[in-house]
Amino acid sequence: MEPRVFGYREWVTAQVRPVAEIRRSVRLSYAGAIVAGLLAVICLAVLVAVRPLQQQLIAGVVVLGAAAVLLFRRADADRRNLLRADEGGSVSAAGPYALRIDDDGIHFPDTFDTPADTWPFEGTGVEVMTVTKKDIVQLTHPGRTPRHFYATALTDPLADVVAEIESRQPSAADGPDVTAEPGEQPEGQQHQDPDA
Repeated sequence: MEPRVFGYREWVTAQVRPVAEIRRSVRLSYAGAIVAGLLAVICLAVLVAVRPLQQQLIAGVVVLGAAAVLLFRRADADRRNLLRADEGGSVSAAGPYALRIDDDGIHFPDTFDTPADTWPFEGTGVEVMTVTKKDIVQLTHPGRTPRHFYATALTDPLADVVAEIESRQPSAADGPDVTAEPGEQPEGQQHQDPDA
């Protein structure tokens, strides 16, 4: 069969961020992580020194510690993605298209957040669902991060994506032929008396 490319609408591909802006965001996120981490340590030190136990300090340690971790993880992910991204003045959050389907599998292009990947049809699940009052198509595969595409972002209807993937997936008839050995009853069937 011919390959089928499902593209993004123009407003999605037009969303680009300057590399300088991303680098500035990475630096600010690292700085915010350091500040939040220091404040969490100060809260912890005061919590240990003060008696009786103050619940506000416990909440401060938890909230500031979580904020420090989240800021650090986001900054580190953006820094690694910048190293992987092509050199240039700006980067696109989305790839040149959403996905391409051919006889070899489902191909996802290289984007700022994720490297290019190819999923085999076998084991891939596809489902249309509603999230926050918007229709999306969700693709799942064991061991891989699920992919989601909003109906408003794709140039083609979600039903076309589902139909294309399902038409190329191996059917149950193509599965291994499991037959019972002579003298064995297939599982789920009861032994019947021929004289009955």
